[in-house]
Order: sequence, then structure tokens, then C-alpha cells
Amino acid sequence: MGIFFGAIMSLLGIQSPNVALQIGGSLLVLLYFALFESSPWQATPGQKCLRMKICTLSYERISFGRALYRQVVKFILLFPLFLAMIVEAVILIIFLFHFFTEPLAILITMGILLFSGFLGSLFLYYVRLFNKGQQTPRDHYSKTLMILDQKT
Repeated sequence: MGIFFGAIMSLLGIQSPNVALQIGGSLLVLLYFALFESSPWQATPGQKCLRMKICTLSYERISFGRALYRQVVKFILLFPLFLAMIVEAVILIIFLFHFFTEPLAILITMGILLFSGFLGSLFLYYVRLFNKGQQTPRDHYSKTLMILDQKT
């Protein structure tokens, strides 16, 4: 998300040293997932602990390019949710600060944003429960599967 946030800040003309850190941090996250998911482990350390692994539709190890594509698709799918949450936060803060004291307005805004983020994650991750291949949208577009590793 830092890449998108940094790009929006740049387009708006906001100069900040944090923009480079946000973009760099996002690239590190992309590389982290892509490197681990294309490694012989086929999973990040957290996924490995949960006995999960990422594979192609033919149950083979995915390439680095496909793993990177999978992560880029995840960022693209999260982008509309991220933008909606920013707009929602601005509208809520303006509205709530008009009627409530500052701490209460911030708490209400945070609660609503957390709930909307939860609803967005329902679409992005729990949609797999309702489709035949049990794939998330990013798995569908990158032609990958997340499966339980039977060997460990």
C-alpha cells in the first residue's frame, strides 16, 4: 500500500522523505513474499508454520515471476479498498469532528475503518469458500493454489 500512498502523495505535490520509505518498504514486502513463495519451501515462514504452501494449478513450485505477479495482483486488488478507506476516513473525520469531541471522533472513525477493512477482506480472502477451485482472486488471476502441505 505504501507504493500507492506514495504515488498519491507525489501526484498531490506533497514532498516527504517518508514517500521513499513507503515505496521502499512496499517493494521489500513484495520481494519477501515472492522470494519465499518461489523458494523450495513454497511458503513464507508463517505459511510454513500453518502447513500451507503455494503451487501452480498442476501442484508444482511457482516461479519467482509468478510469485511476484501474485503479490502485485494482491496490491492491485487492495488498492480500491485502500482508496475507499481514505475517502471514508476523511468524510468521517470531517463529519464526526463537527459533532463530537476529538478523542471520541477518532475512536469512532477507527472503529468504522476497521470494520470496513474487515468487510473488504471478506471479499478478497473468504470468497474462496464460495468458488469451485477455492481460490482467492489473486490465486485465480495468477493461476496458483494455496494448499495444505501433507508432508509436514
